[in-house]
Amino acid sequence: MRNLTDRERRTIIDELLTRLKGGKLVHGVLTEVARKFSCDRSSVSRLWTQYQSTCTNGISEGERRSRIKTNSGRKQIDRDEVAQKLSQVPAEQRLVVRRTAVAAGLTRYLVSAMLKEGRLHRRSTRIKPALTTENKHKRVEHVLSYIDDATHNFEPMENVIHIDEKWFNQDKNTRTYMLLEGELPPQRDRKSNNFIPKTMFLAAVARPRYDFQRKCRWSGKIGIWALTEEYVAQRSSKYRPRAEWPRQQWRDPIFVQQDNAKPHVSPFDPDILAAGLEGGWSIRLIFQPPNSPDLNALDLGLFASLQSI
Repeated sequence: MRNLTDRERRTIIDELLTRLKGGKLVHGVLTEVARKFSCDRSSVSRLWTQYQSTCTNGISEGERRSRIKTNSGRKQIDRDEVAQKLSQVPAEQRLVVRRTAVAAGLTRYLVSAMLKEGRLHRRSTRIKPALTTENKHKRVEHVLSYIDDATHNFEPMENVIHIDEKWFNQDKNTRTYMLLEGELPPQRDRKSNNFIPKTMFLAAVARPRYDFQRKCRWSGKIGIWALTEEYVAQRSSKYRPRAEWPRQQWRDPIFVQQDNAKPHVSPFDPDILAAGLEGGWSIRLIFQPPNSPDLNALDLGLFASLQSI
């Protein structure tokens, strides 16, 4: 016994409606209509009964569509129940789909479906420094030092420079190339990952601002230098324009913030204090709070953006 299409069902109902006499079907009409449309009489009878019941329930034209589409096949598992099972699994065991499915007693398909439907989300976390009570106090003191005593607002910090060192590898283990059809990726070989050359760079940035004397915007990028060789730096070139501090602020005290690495020189070193006063400048070194890389703009994202290129 074949299933009727929606179009055939509408046609059969229209045929039965034309054969009504006194609002009822006479004996033998269902058999004749079933024979005409090459289907079983019981199918026509069920279709007519469904049509009449839906008309009685308030549907003006009656229900003529098949209910097989909504009632056939395997029923979808309740996603709320799946979410309840997943919530009982510790987050440490919900790292990958396979491990999550085993821990929750679900199939990998269900876990993947929850991700695709947006009921389950992937989130990345990074290990953060463990702060002691003293570290927290230092952070608060550092932040409070940038509050203007007169207005109780944060200072613009236009006289603060952030400096930091960073190792950059000249190559990385995996590289992705955009190749045309028929092209082959370049062959790269190293003895091991330990033999990839790397260079330490020192970078210095400040807050961008508008230089009213030069009538241009200063990006705040002071420079980045490799700590591997000594040479006379170019004052300006087409590859690296000369970076100059805004003229209207060159007499203001400038604070160069560095981290607390042991090799770093003390801010109170006599040679450093003397060098900071040369040429009429007033440059001073300060330490950022310990275990607080998030208080340095270079650690917050600049180095990561450079390394992603």
